[in-house]
Amino acid sequence: MEKFIIAAGTAIRIADTLRNGIPNAAPDGSAPAANGSGSTSGSGSCAGSVSEGSSSASGSGSGSPCNSASAPRMVVLLHGYLENLNVWDEVTGLLQAHLRVIAPDLPGHGISEVRPPEHSMEFLADVVYDALVAAGVSKCTVVGHSMGGYVALALAELHPEILDGLVLLSSTPNADPPEKLRDREREIAIVQGGKKELLSRTAPALGFAPQNRARFADEIEDLAELTMLTEDDGIMALLRGMASRPDRNAMLRELPVPQLFILGRHDERITPDTAAAMIAAQPQARVVWLEGSGHNGHLEEPRAVAQAILQFTDTNNDNNKLL
Repeated sequence: MEKFIIAAGTAIRIADTLRNGIPNAAPDGSAPAANGSGSTSGSGSCAGSVSEGSSSASGSGSGSPCNSASAPRMVVLLHGYLENLNVWDEVTGLLQAHLRVIAPDLPGHGISEVRPPEHSMEFLADVVYDALVAAGVSKCTVVGHSMGGYVALALAELHPEILDGLVLLSSTPNADPPEKLRDREREIAIVQGGKKELLSRTAPALGFAPQNRARFADEIEDLAELTMLTEDDGIMALLRGMASRPDRNAMLRELPVPQLFILGRHDERITPDTAAAMIAAQPQARVVWLEGSGHNGHLEEPRAVAQAILQFTDTNNDNNKLL
């Protein structure tokens, strides 16, 4: 189900697979058992079969009936820059029989509120935290894709008590290097100059592995449309927030919860050298490689991503395979 809530003084949209009419989550973050079966609406609706990708985390089967009300744990999915909660639809459809899943439109995206001039990662983390508290959540595994990973890291630093696991999907604890800071400034200038369509024509395709771009032409077009629909003030506020974020490598090494990196072999944004250095700097983190993905593994190999999340959140349970 989808709803609007006020979190950290900001109106945002969230999707929650907890079925309508089921009581709030239990104190440990799980949802109470419910009788019967039902379906969810909005992001995370019942999924049909999903094509498998090639990955060390691949599973088998298709989406399961929509009833996550009795799931023992829960996961929060944070989308990346110029996306919205709907990019998680296939992953949510695969996970919802096993886990309660919440996905928000982060401020500045989708139909959530924009609060210029800057959306710091700390501000976004506070919004996510307040949204989770409002949803009755006290413990969860947070999965962040790209910019969503930066938000997840800020959440871990500011509100570590709510985490029982952290997953970075094509994301990094590093601050922006100088060349990336220049890219942020250039994008702000493009948007200020009224030429946002330049971003929509170039940025979406670069998130996919080169060999996948023709196959995912529809998804690339959808992301281009999302870029055009995103408010200019929101884009600039997010760019400023990403540029100002600190390095969180030391914090991550000391974070006392399990951690997982999910990385694409063909990612042109987190290059093999960058990924290798990150893995070496964070030996406590588990690593799953998506063999057929670029930066957008949740779209390129949703089954592999869902399987990796499920195994990470349920490692002590024999029932950690997708049906």
